[in-house]
Amino acid sequence: MESKNAEIPVGRAAALQCNAVAVPRPDFEWYRDDKRIFSAEGIKIQNYGTHSVLMVSNVTEEHYGNYTCVATNKLGINNANLFLYSKFDSVF
Repeated sequence: MESKNAEIPVGRAAALQCNAVAVPRPDFEWYRDDKRIFSAEGIKIQNYGTHSVLMVSNVTEEHYGNYTCVATNKLGINNANLFLYSKFDSVF
């Protein structure tokens, strides 16, 4: 499973992406701090076959942190951790 961290300043739009090549096609879920995220005001999740994108329209400091993308199908489950951070934060 492929994923990419994102360095985004406050007030800008962000997109976190993960890819999972699987047959049958996977279903995706997004989590932050073990709480599932759904599309809501300011956050949109779009799935495109083998990849999923979580978009934040206007990043605030509360959006910074660790996100988990989970891909599942009838044959198994896989996940990837992604970080949304500002250039002043350390991801290590």
